[in-house]
Amino acid sequence: MKILQANKKYRDILEKKSKREIITEIVIKNPVINNNGFEVVLIESINDEINEFTLFVKTDIDGMAVNHDQIAYILAALCRHKYNTIKFDFEISEQTRDDIFKRTKSGISARKFSKSKQSFKGRESFSLNLSGGIDSATLYELCPELIPISIDFTAGKQDEIAAKKIYSKLKSNIIVTNASEFLFPHFSNGYYNLGSLLLADVKKIAASANSKLMTDDIETLRFLKDKNNKLSVLEEREIYGVETLYPFLGLTKVGVKNILYKLNPDLYEELMSDWFNENLKDAFTNNSARPARVRLLLDGIVRQDIRDIEDYLLPTFSFNDNIIYTLYIIKKLGIETAKRYIDDIPDNVYPALDSFDMDFMEKYDQQFLEYLPKKFRKYFVSCLEKANVEFYSEKDYAERKTMLDLMGI
Repeated sequence: MKILQANKKYRDILEKKSKREIITEIVIKNPVINNNGFEVVLIESINDEINEFTLFVKTDIDGMAVNHDQIAYILAALCRHKYNTIKFDFEISEQTRDDIFKRTKSGISARKFSKSKQSFKGRESFSLNLSGGIDSATLYELCPELIPISIDFTAGKQDEIAAKKIYSKLKSNIIVTNASEFLFPHFSNGYYNLGSLLLADVKKIAASANSKLMTDDIETLRFLKDKNNKLSVLEEREIYGVETLYPFLGLTKVGVKNILYKLNPDLYEELMSDWFNENLKDAFTNNSARPARVRLLLDGIVRQDIRDIEDYLLPTFSFNDNIIYTLYIIKKLGIETAKRYIDDIPDNVYPALDSFDMDFMEKYDQQFLEYLPKKFRKYFVSCLEKANVEFYSEKDYAERKTMLDLMGI
């Protein structure tokens, strides 16, 4: 594998990567930059297969001007760890090369490496990656000083059409791109941070908030049990001087729903109505959409009105479909009512649920505040307090541990 202009200190790592069974490379051609964004040709090589794709990113926001280093950062965030080699067919700085290497561990080559240095001083704003769902809309309502930025992937999917209504309603800054049509790693935070990276200089963005929750994946639940477990979202959080923040890691979906329903019940009802209309059919007919049934029940609990859901005679789902929320549903609805919706509830669940109230599902775990920068932390805590969000007590931590033990985490 030939690496152009790669520093000697990278050689050992690159040689190890070159021994992979599949050698991957992406060439990023010289971008065409205009007043509202850029367009760039990507050429991907996987062994003998070559794929070419023209990526565009654009916005109507006044005063936006991007540079080659910024574009390199954006594309590296999208590429993440997918490629052995990333070749830029244009000049980037040595600082950009080093930062991208740390993030991707890919061999980096460019037409030229300049000695120029990026300066991120003077950035004081915080942005919000507003996806249009309940989680990000709640963060928008909770923290009104955040600059909302939304990505329009232009795929024409029904859920994106619904999201666009929310973008407009909440006066979000909208970035249009076809990035999702290329096979970038879909776990990459680059998808969500693309807008904040693009507008970092214009909007003076120092950090960008995502609305990931503590209950979104098994990795986070394991981290709750033991902080020695890795939590990948808390690593490699800064790119192009923009740090990624996860203020909602201290909340479950129940807590988020409660906050939005208190702060803006009309927006909550609108979002749930859009989601309800799009997912209701699947909730009844498609077994892979059984989590939709869980969500409908949680909605009824938040609104303290289960009657609407009962009217639909919702099909049952397995206890194991989403245990953390299934336990909460059983506790809040009562065992006899929950049996109408949930199959195969183990006998050992009943005594466990009798011993605690599961109110921690509605509260904020303040341990996650330590992962927020001090300036944002102070602001975020004030927002939580204004919204009368309760924090965990020692009892809540003990009850959650019991629940995680019950789940086998």
